[in-house]
Amino acid sequence: MLISLLREASEHNAKLKEDTLEFLLDLFTEVKPLSLWGTSQIDIVLDKSLHTVANYLEEVIVSDKTGPVAKNRALKVLFSLGMLRGSLPNLLSVVNIQRRLNLTTDLSAEMRLLSEAKADSHLEFEGKIKAQTKVFFRSAVPADAKAGDKHTYLTLTSDGRYIYIHSEVEGLLKVGSGHGHTMLGKVYKHISDYRLKERGTLAYVLGHLYFRSQRISPAPLIEIDPDTLEELPGPVAYDTVCPNSLYPELSNPEIEFPHDATHRTEAEKLVGSPTTPNPGAQRSTAPKKDGPSKRDLRLLRPAQRSPMFTEGRYIYLVSQWTVEARQRSGDSDDEEEGDSGEIRQARFGVDIYDPLSDFEHVRSVELLAAPKQKGPKDKSKQPTALGVKTLDQGSFITNGTWLAVIVPPGVEEGTELKIKYFDLKDGRLLSTSTPKEKSFIYFSYDHANNVVWGISETKKTFESIAAFSNETVPEKFSFDEDDEEFYQPCDNKRIIEIAKESLGFDEEGETTLDGRRAEKASEELQTLLSLGFEVSTSELQAKSRIGGQTSSAAQPEYASKATQLFILANIARLGESFASLDYQRNDYTDRAPNLESYRKPYCVHLLPKVFTYLEDCLEANAHSFFDVKESAITDETLLGQYSLLVTLRILKYNLAAAELFSEHMKKADVELPPQRFALRLRDLVFQILDSRPYETKEYEDIRRALYDEALELLRHNLGVLYQGRLDVIVGVLLSAMRHRDDKVQSDIKLAILVWLSKQRHVSTLVGELLAPAQVEGQQLQRNVQDIIALVLGDEAASFSSYLHSLTHFERPPKYV
Repeated sequence: MLISLLREASEHNAKLKEDTLEFLLDLFTEVKPLSLWGTSQIDIVLDKSLHTVANYLEEVIVSDKTGPVAKNRALKVLFSLGMLRGSLPNLLSVVNIQRRLNLTTDLSAEMRLLSEAKADSHLEFEGKIKAQTKVFFRSAVPADAKAGDKHTYLTLTSDGRYIYIHSEVEGLLKVGSGHGHTMLGKVYKHISDYRLKERGTLAYVLGHLYFRSQRISPAPLIEIDPDTLEELPGPVAYDTVCPNSLYPELSNPEIEFPHDATHRTEAEKLVGSPTTPNPGAQRSTAPKKDGPSKRDLRLLRPAQRSPMFTEGRYIYLVSQWTVEARQRSGDSDDEEEGDSGEIRQARFGVDIYDPLSDFEHVRSVELLAAPKQKGPKDKSKQPTALGVKTLDQGSFITNGTWLAVIVPPGVEEGTELKIKYFDLKDGRLLSTSTPKEKSFIYFSYDHANNVVWGISETKKTFESIAAFSNETVPEKFSFDEDDEEFYQPCDNKRIIEIAKESLGFDEEGETTLDGRRAEKASEELQTLLSLGFEVSTSELQAKSRIGGQTSSAAQPEYASKATQLFILANIARLGESFASLDYQRNDYTDRAPNLESYRKPYCVHLLPKVFTYLEDCLEANAHSFFDVKESAITDETLLGQYSLLVTLRILKYNLAAAELFSEHMKKADVELPPQRFALRLRDLVFQILDSRPYETKEYEDIRRALYDEALELLRHNLGVLYQGRLDVIVGVLLSAMRHRDDKVQSDIKLAILVWLSKQRHVSTLVGELLAPAQVEGQQLQRNVQDIIALVLGDEAASFSSYLHSLTHFERPPKYV
């Protein structure tokens, strides 16, 4: 009602409209992003009411009666409202308005907030066992052997397919994880005599398997072949020219070292501040010049145990930085210990290294315990973050944001297993918990599958392994262009950088001085023109040029495209963390949900308006890919192609959610997305798959990324693209299988098989095959029979070829 009154009043009072927009703008700039986000019923009701505010702002912006100043304010308010609500419709509305009107509004502050938005990626796995099994191997420990007083030490790591386990009593094992066509719990390789009675740690990082222990000193690491489990020759990062590289794990804890409280400031200058950004989010390396020598950091670390662990991208070492000591109040050697000064607390911390930069030191984080409140006469010491025994017997895992320290029973205070959680941004102790599941002592984080692997231990050996679901999705790793093996030229973060460069943003996300001046000059000109003043051509040119160079603001259409790309790419980036492509049935109840209330921050909202906006984005940018010859591609054309790519990525997450609720939508007679749009999107997907390669590498990189994204849509959204018609989907699969020598058809076949392999699709397919009452069901049966005949025919041909080679004394081909 308030908005209705404001709409009516502002029609006759432009000043009231401007004052209202200025008030809303000032109000929203003081509120943090996602302040109005929530999932409770009252939050959903509030979100619906805010749709009215957004609709009013859109009306203000597109109205011919609104002046340029009011338009700019309304657009900034709409953007800010989208940030406060985490509203995908609001953000897409800003993109839609920019495309239609090419406004020169300075949105740098709002875009900076959007670029800083990220999911709260943490570790939440306790009690969430999704799979568990025994590890099937022949143990070296006799069944009747007595259990020891302590747990036998284990370490484990994963590459996404296999779990690598080292035990001080069982050696080194390679165990299936159940992912990547492996069997969970099956031992694929076992070296039973590998470094027995040796407490080491394993870490699988970017295709390499590393081992670290005190017995390999002075080498910090050795590398193990993941296939054969044999050690590769030569130590890793032993005599590197990189400053502050890995230090070895030694075994003389009595050695003092200078990293104490009195030298803390100078030491932090050498190793980096604990508050520098998360290495998983932004790559940071130590200076090459005028920095410490390569031995400096090694001299600042203790000669004792320092376990290694990883989140899949960086190497982490946890160690004791300073030992506990009593600071004497005087110089007298006769002073009794009881009269000495205060105790200097032992300090513990984590050092982080980059394997892609010759194991160069990235940053350090000191682990901080929660201080204990003490009275004036209380002389007890403050607690430390960890204990020395924890380094020797504990287990450490991280996802790049949080660190979890698993403390076995009796290692620190108390007799129960406990887990300490630290924030790796500043080292704060966040919480300490006592898990209900007591049998699992040793853990490792698997970034590829976003699970935590745990192993149960019996104080003789280990028995079973379990996969714990992690409730939050981690950020994707980002790599520099120099890392050719892992670099992805068209990942969302790289596209955001391209948009920023096109807009003339500096490192802080603000427009450059020339850009700001040009925007201000352009706004002044728009105001003068709206008031009826005449402005000469020479004045227009003078205002739009600064220092003899044309700024981005002097090209409003180009700046508008770059702004649109920046917003869309950030939405796609946030979708990687907040959304999912493989929703499970337990993600909602059996009761018919309110589809409009189903949303994820910034990236998913099941509203007709969302699909309308996304369809408009596809139509506006598709021509830049299909209708422009390679020789005619410009920077503006590339912005359009990148916008097409990130729009498909946003669609992917929203279509996955729509497919999840497809049965409910049929019952409610709701069609999301509209059938017309689904058909056009399907045609677009196959047009992209049929596109021809470019000769220029940059253009081909974009085409290849679009090709991969089209296949992603088939893998995850096939049901929406074909309105759930399994008979048609299987028919497309059959056609692709008949064109076995065609690379595109082979990719289509594999994508469809991935979609069909999901449990809910298999059950639907079996149900329709068993009850083919309709004509579509009978056609489905025939197509499946033809597919089976093709598969059996190929298998028979392969086997016949294999037998023929054996009978004619030829070298037999590999038969799988």
